[in-house]
Amino acid sequence: MKKYCSIIIILAALLAFSSDLSSQVPQALTKAEKVTDMYLDAVKYRLTGNPEKARETLLEAITLNPRHHPSLYELGLIHKQLKQLPEAENYLKQAVDLAPKIFGINLNMPLFCR
Repeated sequence: MKKYCSIIIILAALLAFSSDLSSQVPQALTKAEKVTDMYLDAVKYRLTGNPEKARETLLEAITLNPRHHPSLYELGLIHKQLKQLPEAENYLKQAVDLAPKIFGINLNMPLFCR
């Protein structure tokens, strides 16, 4: 009988612990999904001729996740498009620092060395 009580107590603890974890996971995914959605919206804004809206969206995205290197990279491209080269270089360098091996990020750095 004691053996079954111990098993029931352990199972109840595991169940309580797992339900606590499951309530935390969707929040983390929701934040990551939101940043990704904002990034994709910003790319669309930039490509359709609205770099200011893209910039605003990306600044909000990196507020949620300052290490989101695609958003930092895109901010660099937007500032380059707006002829704001010091800002462009700053964001591109941050992106390279976070993800130096990602293809494409390093390609824009020589543009600032001319």
